[in-house]
Amino acid sequence: RAYIEKRCVLYGHVFLGRILNKPTVFLTSSRAVKEALNEKSDNFSMGYREFMFELFEENLIFLEGDAWQVPRDMLYQVFNNDNLSQSMDICKQLISNHTKEIPLRIPLVAYQHFKVLTTQLSINLFLSHTLAQEEAEEISQLMTTHWHGIISVPLSVKVPWLLWKSGFGKALDAKDQLLKIISQKLQTNPSPIASSVHSNTPSSELAIRNLLIFISALIPKALASVMTSILLELAKPENSRYRDLCLSDDQIIEDVILECQRLWPPFLGGRRACSKSCEISGFIIPKGHSVVYATYTANRDETVFREPDKFRPERWREENSGDRDLVWTFGGGPRTCIGKHLTNVILKEWLKHLLTSLTWELPPGQDISYKMLPVIRPTDNVQIIFNRLDPEPQAHVQTIDDRTTSTHTNSDQ
Repeated sequence: RAYIEKRCVLYGHVFLGRILNKPTVFLTSSRAVKEALNEKSDNFSMGYREFMFELFEENLIFLEGDAWQVPRDMLYQVFNNDNLSQSMDICKQLISNHTKEIPLRIPLVAYQHFKVLTTQLSINLFLSHTLAQEEAEEISQLMTTHWHGIISVPLSVKVPWLLWKSGFGKALDAKDQLLKIISQKLQTNPSPIASSVHSNTPSSELAIRNLLIFISALIPKALASVMTSILLELAKPENSRYRDLCLSDDQIIEDVILECQRLWPPFLGGRRACSKSCEISGFIIPKGHSVVYATYTANRDETVFREPDKFRPERWREENSGDRDLVWTFGGGPRTCIGKHLTNVILKEWLKHLLTSLTWELPPGQDISYKMLPVIRPTDNVQIIFNRLDPEPQAHVQTIDDRTTSTHTNSDQ
């Protein structure tokens, strides 16, 4: 973040840098990001193939043109409201169980705690909801090992006599095991979403690799990041009133979630590769250059958002009521994250459940500054203390004994 902010001051909101010694154009304003992702998306490919292909193999992320459009249109139907009802029953049960099991009155590391829930959600929604605990734990560990390959140097090294393998090599092994597990579950007892992905994808091989995206650790980490940010914002004394407001209006819950996604997107930004030279915000981007769009800075563009660094959910009913599509947390344009709707449904269900069951506070003296890589979340292991909501006080109904006691008391006086 410091690198981007410093160069924004020096060179403006579009500037040239280098990543892995390759010329890379950084887009940091909302206007520039909108041009690249929405208005001129045909000039760009996704730009992830050279970094992530070995870890995921051919799937929806890497496809382009007609090869992408057909499976994209088919998969879009998987995530509409009509097809999610059965999956949401699973989701609600997991959230309910997790909420009931939250330890009370002791500090918990928020991000780590909710990553357990989001990993359970990912496995149950996108693979199978009938796994034994040991099997689910094994898959969770494979997901973590696979994730470490994404953030490690892409070099597979093995030293047999030392029984040592590089992190990237271990990630490739984890990928192979996950692909095998996905294939097995699709043939036995897949989740409703997994079954629907399978039936709405042109080939079984592509379906299996698409499901690998959904059960990779990217999704649990992203969800846990947003959940942590929501809790931290609502724990601040100046924001506590929004808890009560959320309980009275579902739209306010959506506004709170969107505002947290604007302020604290899970990832700093995204990538594209320029496949055809084009002009963005007055600058020519040559064919072959890489492009990084900075979600974090674009979401805080002061030309779009008044008081951009302030948590103000009411902005979505006031001056920014028509700007919901200018939050770039899920990307934008035709390559917007296909799971955006499902993610927001899950977050809304989770927050409603917490607000009606628990209250929470931050132990004093903690540093709640954020780190930006690889996932945006608090730098330190920020802790939260949960308590059950106080039960509603029952109105006292006066009984005959009460009246008698009252009479005796008065006569004694």
